[in-house]
Amino acid sequence: MDWPTDKLPAGFWIGSFTPSTEKLAIQAAAASPIPVSKEAGLSARIQSAFIHPPIEFPKHNIDEEIRADFLPILEAKDRFGTGVGFPGVLLNHAAPSLAGNRFQDCAAYIFFFSHPEKDIDLSWWKMLLTQIAAAVESSLAIEKVETNYASCHQGERVQVRVRIKNRQSAATAMQIRLYHQTPDGKEDSLISDVRRVAGGRSATEALFDYLPPAEAGLHRIRVDVAQDVANRENLAVVGIPRVLMSRQIAFVMLDSPLKTQPCLRVEGPNFSVNSCEMFLAGTHYYPSDVWWEWAWRDFRPAIAVRDFEAMRRAGNRIVRVWVDPVLDEPVLRAMDAAIWLAGQNGITLDICVFNQWVRDLGYEKPDGTKVHFEYRHPQDFNLYSFSLRNLQDQRDYIRVLARRWKGAGNIIYNLANETYVKDPDPSQMDAEAAAWTESQLPSGSQRDSLIFRRWANEMEEVIRREGGSQIVFPGYMFNLSHGGDTYLANQDSPIMPWHGYFPPEWIGQTIHYFDPLSSDRPLLLEEFGSLGWNNKDHYDGAMHYAIAAGAGAAMSYEWGVSWLSQEAPFVPLPIRDALKQPADPRWFAPAVDYARQNTTEKGAGIAPWPSGFGYGSIYHGTPFTAPAADVLWQLSQFGEFFTRAADDTSQVAVVIPEADTTAVEPSLELFKKLWLQGVQFTVVQASQIEKLSDKVATVLLAGAVPGHVMEKIQSRGVSEESIYKAGDFSWTGNPAIPRVAFSPQGDINCISRKTLGGHLYMFASEVSHSEISAMIGGSTVTMGLQKYAMIHSTEQGINFLEASGEIKLNGVKLIHPSRGRVLVSGIDDKPLHKSDRWKLAATEPAEVSFSRTIKEARIYLPDGVPQQQVILPAVSDGILRVDQDLSRYPLEIQFQDEQL
Repeated sequence: MDWPTDKLPAGFWIGSFTPSTEKLAIQAAAASPIPVSKEAGLSARIQSAFIHPPIEFPKHNIDEEIRADFLPILEAKDRFGTGVGFPGVLLNHAAPSLAGNRFQDCAAYIFFFSHPEKDIDLSWWKMLLTQIAAAVESSLAIEKVETNYASCHQGERVQVRVRIKNRQSAATAMQIRLYHQTPDGKEDSLISDVRRVAGGRSATEALFDYLPPAEAGLHRIRVDVAQDVANRENLAVVGIPRVLMSRQIAFVMLDSPLKTQPCLRVEGPNFSVNSCEMFLAGTHYYPSDVWWEWAWRDFRPAIAVRDFEAMRRAGNRIVRVWVDPVLDEPVLRAMDAAIWLAGQNGITLDICVFNQWVRDLGYEKPDGTKVHFEYRHPQDFNLYSFSLRNLQDQRDYIRVLARRWKGAGNIIYNLANETYVKDPDPSQMDAEAAAWTESQLPSGSQRDSLIFRRWANEMEEVIRREGGSQIVFPGYMFNLSHGGDTYLANQDSPIMPWHGYFPPEWIGQTIHYFDPLSSDRPLLLEEFGSLGWNNKDHYDGAMHYAIAAGAGAAMSYEWGVSWLSQEAPFVPLPIRDALKQPADPRWFAPAVDYARQNTTEKGAGIAPWPSGFGYGSIYHGTPFTAPAADVLWQLSQFGEFFTRAADDTSQVAVVIPEADTTAVEPSLELFKKLWLQGVQFTVVQASQIEKLSDKVATVLLAGAVPGHVMEKIQSRGVSEESIYKAGDFSWTGNPAIPRVAFSPQGDINCISRKTLGGHLYMFASEVSHSEISAMIGGSTVTMGLQKYAMIHSTEQGINFLEASGEIKLNGVKLIHPSRGRVLVSGIDDKPLHKSDRWKLAATEPAEVSFSRTIKEARIYLPDGVPQQQVILPAVSDGILRVDQDLSRYPLEIQFQDEQL
């Protein structure tokens, strides 16, 4: 059937996007499910397929959620050899949809070519269609190919189970061949070739058991199904079988115990990678459509390795995953594989251990005893994401992880996801917890926060006793819902976490409020996002405000869905417990509202929907980033300019009260006024008031603080007249307060702060300006403002900027993109006007003109990267034409003249 791509029925769950308007090289996908000619030189204008549900949040077992394998047949590559799309795919329905039994025995071969008969010779299409016709005529379908575990240890045997379905009424014979490929990528080795017969409308299985080579790394397995189609019902006749279909899976061979190298460190208020302090980008990885519930029970290393490689290319250095509620060997082996694969790509896994979605947890004792215990009691909705019941079981649960992963350097532990605590009483606690000193405090935010912190300390102690040295932190608290104070709860941890599903300005303002600079730690914006797939504008804003406000890293929620689960979720929506009894006034009201609005008696699963479809930033089922995810790689390329300096020299300080959840929202107006006036300020937590710098001359209070804090402020030489209480904005007329000189003013936020190498300035406005100007470090910068612009200045001059329009320094043109924004920096540690080598990223295709003659332009690769650098076509007239292909890469520009 032939449809225009925009007319494809939504019920197919297939969408398309255009990776390039130009012709792209076409070749067989690495794990094509059918044999495809290796013919070279094919090119065509194409679109790429991806998994696209009819609605963003299909609910498990309620809507028509399909169970299918999305299998690339063809891959399109740009002129630099990078895969950018899948123009041909097989959507193989392994089973009917969860409701209505749609797509029974369906195999959909889908190709997105603009001019198939013009761009590619018809003989090639005939070959491809003949191969598809043979597969269809055979009536065979590969239902499942899986190993017993996603990872194994040297010396262990591997089992591979293959299940083939026969869709016709007569019995049919086939050959099933198993091949093994070692991590070095050498030719596949045939392990076994077996004959099987499947009865009419039935299935057959083959179980392979073998000892694989002991080489550590990713081992690939290919299964080919061959048949003499003409003789398929003559069961005694082998004939001349031809390969009709294939599947590829993989497993990771590990040293025992698991050992990986650290990928990041904490250096004061910054994160450090390879001894270089920088701002980091990250994301969340729940690759199954059944959220994280089946990610580990159906973990697919062959796809996961592709995902981690794509995440790294997209600039992500921290990736968050969640632990399965039941820690059995299949789950742990899968997580072992994920840790190893992430480490191979320089990625740290942020492992969330406990969360609010589950009721029961399980683990296995060293003697093999299986333990299941209640984690969240049905009446404990005032204790969200952590529990004070069954503490010893919780310790034993986390001990399983700590003991297994003590040698894993590329993980950090987030103990609880999003915590709400409101006045827990002794009936909700073990006797041990009820006796804690923190539990004896008067009711209030301080008690709630300190109880959570004490619980976290108890869990961390287990990790330390098992020899784990990784970063451990309690986790985010629902401050804005008055469910505890995140800063106080995490005051003992090496990093300060924050989550922000707010408008971008709020993200920046709340990061200010919880700024841990006075405790010399980085802030991790562990979650940011907005309901709706591929929300580029939100990602763009959240990243810019996170950087400007001083976050050390920002992690998008989330990457997206990589595969569809063949299993239905089995947990009966535990959050519905909130509806079974009258609500307690202490309960977390949003949880009750969520249960009422989003769940149903027919629902299943820990959560009722696949979150990746509603929040993701990739084209689902592929490793290809959508525009939202591209924002992260563009900004992360310049992370060294977004660091924090512990010795902040600001003359204005905002002091944040301790454990006062009511002060957060009123403080947002304070930060907004500071931005609009271009005031550079620092934030000091009242609990660390002794860190207030002697350079501070003006103090703005974000809330009420006790007398000893006021005394400490005045002891630093700040006069009483220069201390402004919360809600007093008369400081806005004080000319003694230093401000950044910029114009126009009124709708532009100017946020500035000190970095390790100089000062960072961000300008932001919802109104586009063809030209703004700012006095930066004694120089005048003029530039266009399309929502965001940034400048980094050192004593030598400006060495990084992001802006639009014609960008000038002291009236002299530096660069001018015809559309969108450009991000540029000097590569050689020189300011832009003195550097003859620039790194450049464009936010969209554009013609970029320079005032200097371009000697050479190429794909930027950091020093030490062994890949061949690709020289771009000749650049003339000082104009670099950044097309759709080039806009995916950072570029290196070499000028003929050394400086302006």
